[in-house]
Amino acid sequence: MGILHIEACRAEDLEPLEETIPSSLSRFHEHRFARQEQGTSTYLIAWIDEVPVGACAALAYLMYTRYMSENPVPLPYQLQEMTTTEARKNLPELVNLAAYGHVTTILVRDGKRLARIVPEEDAWVYSENWQDRIREAKTDLAEGRVRDFDTDESFVAHLKTLDDEAERS
Repeated sequence: MGILHIEACRAEDLEPLEETIPSSLSRFHEHRFARQEQGTSTYLIAWIDEVPVGACAALAYLMYTRYMSENPVPLPYQLQEMTTTEARKNLPELVNLAAYGHVTTILVRDGKRLARIVPEEDAWVYSENWQDRIREAKTDLAEGRVRDFDTDESFVAHLKTLDDEAERS
């Protein structure tokens, strides 16, 4: 038996991974590598004698800001659309992709979005409470109730000021 070594996944590692540890329709390795490319995790591959024998993702916790879209999905998760006909053929894989690959699939028929297969840990964003908050944030953006900060420090200082004001009232 050869020596085990572990290193971050590279684009050229995806094909040998699929050959040795197939992910089929879920494209699990591709999704984990994409998350690494986004900087939200490191996809580690274990090798013995130039053959991949295992893989795992080490997540990085990031602070980030982003604009809310019509269909917000928490980063680093991914979103894909699929016709209901195609989804029917692949439902078990889509459920696994949501559960283990952190991918939300939007089911579409005749160009209309009908339903979603959502990872359980992301379901909160679709709750009435959060949808109300998202609508409120969009209104704030549309009406110019926003503030830009030049540095992280000035943003944090502003938050502390708001916190202090809330404690006093």
